[in-house]
Amino acid sequence: MKSRFFSFVVLCLSAIYVHAQTTTPIEKLSWMAGTWTQTKADEIVQESWLGPRGKLMVGTNLTHSTRRGSSYEFLRIVETTDGLSYYGSPSGKTPVEFKLKEIGEKNVIFENLKHDFPHRIIYWLDPDGALKARVEGTVNGKERTIVTPLVTAVGVVLGDDASNVNAVNGLLESAAKSSVAAFVT
Repeated sequence: MKSRFFSFVVLCLSAIYVHAQTTTPIEKLSWMAGTWTQTKADEIVQESWLGPRGKLMVGTNLTHSTRRGSSYEFLRIVETTDGLSYYGSPSGKTPVEFKLKEIGEKNVIFENLKHDFPHRIIYWLDPDGALKARVEGTVNGKERTIVTPLVTAVGVVLGDDASNVNAVNGLLESAAKSSVAAFVT
């Protein structure tokens, strides 16, 4: 009986080891999947990532600022024979490629030093669950960095008795009998 149990444990551990060894580079970015939001008084940033499926992740970014208006970007990360590449296409323009520079358990850096700005695009997942997006490079000879902390966005379906619900800065407030629901976590 003990030898059967030992054989079963060895078989399970072997399967876990083989699965860990067969994780593809793009699958290492599964922590990016989802819809992420940053809400400030004058700006809302929404970024969504689908996948990974096969050798591809697809993303979109929609930003609205009371000062600058709305902007969008189509994003994708592709696994090729040369490694991972990140493509950004702001406002639907020709995509710009950023090659993988570094990948960790919960972080990734893409780089294109020939691009005007940014030179690097960095994503990481904080221990608190927030996705951070950072772009960095030089503009007019000066270093520039923009960090966007994003939290997971959650959709909420409200029932018929939700007529007294107001949305304020991404939070739902209710005077009805039902509980208060948060849009972001």
